[in-house]
Amino acid sequence: MRPSRSPICNLRAVFSMNVTTQITIQYSRAKLGEMEECARRAKPYESCALLFGTKFPAPNPSKTSTQVVYSVERVDCIPSSRPSEVSFVIEDYETFLERWKAADALGLKLVGVYHSHPAPAAPSGTDKQNMLWMDESNFKFAVWVIQSMLKHHATNAFIYTQNQFFKVPIQIIE
Repeated sequence: MRPSRSPICNLRAVFSMNVTTQITIQYSRAKLGEMEECARRAKPYESCALLFGTKFPAPNPSKTSTQVVYSVERVDCIPSSRPSEVSFVIEDYETFLERWKAADALGLKLVGVYHSHPAPAAPSGTDKQNMLWMDESNFKFAVWVIQSMLKHHATNAFIYTQNQFFKVPIQIIE
């Protein structure tokens, strides 16, 4: 499956029958720097970070769509259990749960997963399998932020829902 080019995430099953939801993920330049530091430390392997924050509705005059902003407030780098240049694996569930509980104690929720790619910033086959798994778990609606480690370090975000991949707009805030 290829990611949809549309930034509109059609979540009609979650909301009302006639309403679509547009999701945007936002983070500061400082948080982007923290994500990039995860990638630098993991090099030449893929890096991974859990993105914790809040979700809130954004003003939208349209009555046919709802806008939700995922705001990243905490970046927790997690080393891959099996370092690889083409994938990451988190098998250290104890560390994962510690980070989850620490974020939860601050009132933050998992809003996304960041990782670096040795290729363009698009979901790989492994990413797609993991996104499918997350869609069926407690991590439903997590956004995947993927940063290419190629020359220009392009970054894109994606979400998987209703058997489709959607590109999610990224907003960098000061």
